[in-house]
Amino acid sequence: MLATLLALAVAAPAAGAAHDGIRSVTVAVYTKQASPVEDLAPDELSIKEDGQKQDVLAVERDHRPLDVALIIDSSAALGPLYRRDLVDAALGFWKALPEEARLAIWTSGGAPSKIVDFGTDHEAGEQALKMVAAGGKNYTLDTIIDASRDLRSERAARRVLAIVTNTDVEASRTLIQRTFKVVGRTRVTPMVVLIKAGGKPAQTWDSETLFEKMGEGYGGTYEEILTPMAAAKRLRGVATDLGSQYQVRYTSGADKPTFPEVKVKRKDVRVRAGLSQIAN
Repeated sequence: MLATLLALAVAAPAAGAAHDGIRSVTVAVYTKQASPVEDLAPDELSIKEDGQKQDVLAVERDHRPLDVALIIDSSAALGPLYRRDLVDAALGFWKALPEEARLAIWTSGGAPSKIVDFGTDHEAGEQALKMVAAGGKNYTLDTIIDASRDLRSERAARRVLAIVTNTDVEASRTLIQRTFKVVGRTRVTPMVVLIKAGGKPAQTWDSETLFEKMGEGYGGTYEEILTPMAAAKRLRGVATDLGSQYQVRYTSGADKPTFPEVKVKRKDVRVRAGLSQIAN
């Protein structure tokens, strides 16, 4: 039942207007040692849509304004692990973001709470994170809705939701539908780290499928970890991705967002392509 519900939600991005046959896609390219590739050339890229090869027209480093909302699970299920592991993970993530990024931080324990507004003041952020008392139920889905709308109001060219949560998220059919609809409409990119220890699902929902569909269904990422101690490493990976991005323009016959197949003709690199959009 959940799989069907999520498939319908993710498959509903709004169709784009008629265009001149050119689309763009964000592509992250970095080495296995987590260093950005600085000199990617058009002839190194191969792009396919529905199995059909497309022409790569332009490749440039993506330095457009970047706003990131980091959602940290501060619910009772994590208890002291929030302060022991997640505070440092959040600060490390913030410091690893590219220079053009602004970060806001939300917590999802008890009720959605925006504890740090968009900015670059690491010291103030550390104090705000340490002031949080972990407790309450896991309201990550409600927090995603609020943070997505907040990101949209900032109107940055790139809007990213970095989510660290546990499996015990409070959910219902209506809330899941609403969450996916808001994420799609606000055009944010969810990058999810799911902690699989420390709590049982609050409902009968398959939280792993839920967040996997959310991350990958909207051009982001999804990773699972077994302990909050691993959150720091996973968030550093998200920061590496955000600091390694290119805008790639290519020919396309599609009138709606697609997931193009992108390959790079270079050894020992990792590649992630997002959801395409009509080129400006």
